[in-house]
Amino acid sequence: MKRPLVPIVIFYLVGVLTAHYHLVSLPVVLITAAALFLVFIAAFLYNEKFLATFSALTLFGFLGYLMLYPNTPIKQAQSYISTVTGGKRINIEGIIDETPQRAKGRTRLYIRDVTVHEKNCSYAFPGRIQVSIKRAHMLFRYGDRIRFFATLKKPKNLQNPGGFDYERYLAYQHVYATAFLADDRGLIIIRSGEGNRFLQFIEELRHRIRESLEKQVPSPSRDILKALVIGEQDTIPDQIKQQFSRLGLSHLLCISGLHVSIVAWLSYLLGMSLLRIYPRFLLYINAFKLAVFFSIFPVLLYCFIAGFNIPTMRSAIMVICYLIALLLGRREDLLHTLFVAAFMTLLFIPTSLFHLSFQLSFSAVLALIILVPRWRSFMPEQEKDPFEQRNPVLEKCRHLFRDSFLASAAAILGTAPLVAVSFHYFSFLGIFSNIIITPLVTFLIVPLALLAAFVLFLMPGLGTLLFSTAGVLTDICLNCTAFWSRIPSVEIKLGTPALWEITVFYLLVAGFTFLWKTTLRGCVFVAAVSFILLEGGLLFYAQAGPGLLRVTFLDVGAGDAALIEYPQGQTMLIDGGGFMDENIDIGETVIAPFLYHQGIKQVDYLVLSHPHKDHAGGLPYIAENFRVKELWLNGETGAFEAYARLMRAAQHKGIKKIYCSAKTSPRSIDEVRIDFLAPDDIALKGSNNDQSATNNNSLVMKLTFGTIQFLFCADILQDAEHRLVNENVPVEATIIKAPHHGGISSNTEEFIRAVSPQVAVFSCRSYGTLMLPHPDVLARYRKGGATIYQTDKNGAIVIETDGTTYQVAPHKKEADG
Repeated sequence: MKRPLVPIVIFYLVGVLTAHYHLVSLPVVLITAAALFLVFIAAFLYNEKFLATFSALTLFGFLGYLMLYPNTPIKQAQSYISTVTGGKRINIEGIIDETPQRAKGRTRLYIRDVTVHEKNCSYAFPGRIQVSIKRAHMLFRYGDRIRFFATLKKPKNLQNPGGFDYERYLAYQHVYATAFLADDRGLIIIRSGEGNRFLQFIEELRHRIRESLEKQVPSPSRDILKALVIGEQDTIPDQIKQQFSRLGLSHLLCISGLHVSIVAWLSYLLGMSLLRIYPRFLLYINAFKLAVFFSIFPVLLYCFIAGFNIPTMRSAIMVICYLIALLLGRREDLLHTLFVAAFMTLLFIPTSLFHLSFQLSFSAVLALIILVPRWRSFMPEQEKDPFEQRNPVLEKCRHLFRDSFLASAAAILGTAPLVAVSFHYFSFLGIFSNIIITPLVTFLIVPLALLAAFVLFLMPGLGTLLFSTAGVLTDICLNCTAFWSRIPSVEIKLGTPALWEITVFYLLVAGFTFLWKTTLRGCVFVAAVSFILLEGGLLFYAQAGPGLLRVTFLDVGAGDAALIEYPQGQTMLIDGGGFMDENIDIGETVIAPFLYHQGIKQVDYLVLSHPHKDHAGGLPYIAENFRVKELWLNGETGAFEAYARLMRAAQHKGIKKIYCSAKTSPRSIDEVRIDFLAPDDIALKGSNNDQSATNNNSLVMKLTFGTIQFLFCADILQDAEHRLVNENVPVEATIIKAPHHGGISSNTEEFIRAVSPQVAVFSCRSYGTLMLPHPDVLARYRKGGATIYQTDKNGAIVIETDGTTYQVAPHKKEADG
């Protein structure tokens, strides 16, 4: 077998995926692996090549399972963790295990060797904990032993289709509990220097580089250079990240194989230049291999200075594997070298498979290796006229532009499905922006910044000058990206592609590449046209609507958010959830991924029932990134950033604002009648500290489709409920979104009798000592005969109706009758 590692890696990946999705239990794997090992021995002894090969490859699959299994959530530890995450404050001691992360005024620490202290005893905590500090005034370092009081919580996912698996993400970092501190006043640094001595030395170097950048280079150029040199991306402004994302340049903001390769290349050039100083020395050694060998050490140093986190470690492994291949004389077999690097990476860090950076790096390099040589063959060189004199500089520039264009195109096509899954866009300028910006960053900014970091410790003045020069070049780069990102239609929004769509896309790329010059070219063209027509038909069907009314109550924690999909395809989002801490954008992290998963790129109507953070938090991101026609409001204004941002987005994008109250005439959307039941009148005033008044002014809407009625009560309290009942407002409904998350200050018995719902949905999550929904409220709805669904237990709750009957489909089936 010419490239044995290709099938080995494939089988190994299957094993890792089997462990990731818990498709097979560990005992079954161990018993089957033992039996298969005996089969392999027998096949090998009897010279059964096919059976021996297949058995060996399957054993590599089992190896992948066993390598990932210890990183999956530890069930034995979960029962113990539950005893210390029960809501009480406990005394915690541990050692900071990574460089503290600082972003948006918040500090995040990862603590290992955790000990929980109680009155009469102390005991160790399994794994690590993640501590978030909202306002930190102390300077924390890697290796500090700290002690503090906090309430530990088990990580918990928000259960929505297409949602991010936060629990597994933390478990793969051996983090099994989280804690939050408002400030660091109650936190004590017992002593420092308890980490690895070498890593502490590296951390001191990183600290000096960080200080120099903060003094010499202004933001945001400073933030870009910190990301490129020491791997700290947390301080990069969101606007800059969005600009790079729109242009397909996000890979430049994180240390990847590209940056590490540049370090290796520059180190090789420096080594060759030094060796040429003594020509006679070249008679006794292989200069090429010696320069390649010594370039490994700058690569390792750069990776340590960059934090040596998992993406950096992975990049180092891949580049070092390639350098070793050069030392062994395997420079031509790049595909085999790539799979060696992938196998080594996944062998030592099996969780890398689920990191987007690994997926993008591997797919981009694989596309470069496979596609670019084939595409070059489509453009044969013209025969040179011996009497024609060509400018060699122009010829080199022509070849450089051609190769850059082909490489950029191959990388973009190779990563396009992954980008669509993760970022939901395709950038039309990606090919051209990469041709210009990527060389500027990789061949000028990165080398200058790295040289400045090295020189800083020997000649501080020169290091400062080099950092300033790199900052100027970064400013130029940022000005270009800011200008290009403002070009209209620079990108198209995409829904989350299905697995079959990704497979067909890659098959078509391969077909055009390898079959275009064969007689099967027509078949490939017909397949491509058929695929485009099928996608167009699916899009038309989605926009036309299924003829049903679908309401999805999203799990957004303690807030409210409901998506309405009307029978003919129009959509409405009622509230957008949110947290008291506005640093977490629930629109970006929860609601938008769900919409993309559903293939929704336009939200025709946004509704803000009242200006509270737990209802408005996610709406600004939706208004900024989706096509929205109207914004419905109750008239009150909010004095917090999310509300102000929503208003700015509405003005910037020309979204029509409509103020609604009980005096507003009913609306009809796709044969669904919408009645506005509250507030009594439009409250054109600012919300104040009286939370009850704002809650009672919530926009209450009733949707009627055939004989099925939905009542959305927002956060109205008893006063508003009494008014609705006493004024004989028609509140009766089949399904009710229970008022105020099921709080005891709402949901009176008389209101529940007036509504008489068959289904009660609670958008809720208990926190601290506040239980939501309140047990008494649940008892009232049960007494009224309603089936109860809660987003904290059931996750997203989908209710679909044809106007006569309805079906309830919770994300997690845990209904309460």
